[in-house]
Amino acid sequence: MAIKTVVLPRPSDTREPAPIVVEDSRWIIQVGKDRYAVDFHATARQVKQEPAKVVPIQSKLGSL
Repeated sequence: MAIKTVVLPRPSDTREPAPIVVEDSRWIIQVGKDRYAVDFHATARQVKQEPAKVVPIQSKLGSL
């Protein structure tokens, strides 16, 4: 069974910077008679040079 993804919300007092680069690509992969489309999306943004806030996240997996 897959592990659920935890989405952390963006703090409301910060605005999202404009993207510098936006890249999309699609790969078509064929395995036997089956074909799969895999979409990749990447965005690069410039951020201010400041220390990042450390947000502790409690893991249910224990130490890895």
